[in-house]
Amino acid sequence: MLHTRVCDLLGIQYPIIQGGLGHISGGELAAAVSNAGGLGTIALTTRSPELYVQEKWPISVRNEIKLTKSLTKKPFAVNVPMDNYVHEKFVEAAIYGQLCPRKIC
Repeated sequence: MLHTRVCDLLGIQYPIIQGGLGHISGGELAAAVSNAGGLGTIALTTRSPELYVQEKWPISVRNEIKLTKSLTKKPFAVNVPMDNYVHEKFVEAAIYGQLCPRKIC
């Protein structure tokens, strides 16, 4: 299987990066992709409707990161769209969740 510099940089086995697939890209899918050797991705903007309240979004993000961490010890990513009005809260939640231990983000 192809092994690239991206694999080394991200700490993954295969150069496969899961895209942010809306509401189906939660912690379970991200962990499954990461456990299979790729880089799983949590999509942050499409949480359930009750979490669309801006104050609840960071809690949802942290919970999704915690879920992913409980299912894999391998690297994973979060998809933070920069045109979203709560993107700063997403980034804060990801940092709070210690998503970037490799200091590459």
